[in-house]
Amino acid sequence: MATSLITNNGLNAAVSQWLDVGGTTNMTHLAVGEGIATPLVTDTDMETQIVRVAPDTKSVSDNVITIEHYYGTTEGNGTIAEVGVLSASSGGVLHMHGQPAAAVTKTTNKTMRVTVTITLDNKT
Repeated sequence: MATSLITNNGLNAAVSQWLDVGGTTNMTHLAVGEGIATPLVTDTDMETQIVRVAPDTKSVSDNVITIEHYYGTTEGNGTIAEVGVLSASSGGVLHMHGQPAAAVTKTTNKTMRVTVTITLDNKT
């Protein structure tokens, strides 16, 4: 990701879970889109979503969250310029919003694997 961040709502959701207050808003869906605006911590949705799916895999190891999905030839076609991790199949909380270093054009002739890694680090 060239630009990638955890949104304010994503941070609030994490803190709420840590303290066991408020509703649960787990990261359950991965989305790709065509939006070209630089992601901001105040974003509440993706700019131009193409498709949102339940990812193939989600894991945590050594303070790193990994979320992956394999997009077949009929899924996620378009110019991929943004990626998001959200809490629902529609609506929900946008936890992470990012952009690849360069947009990727996906067509029915191509497959694609998107991997999002979120590293939690307490360095000052």
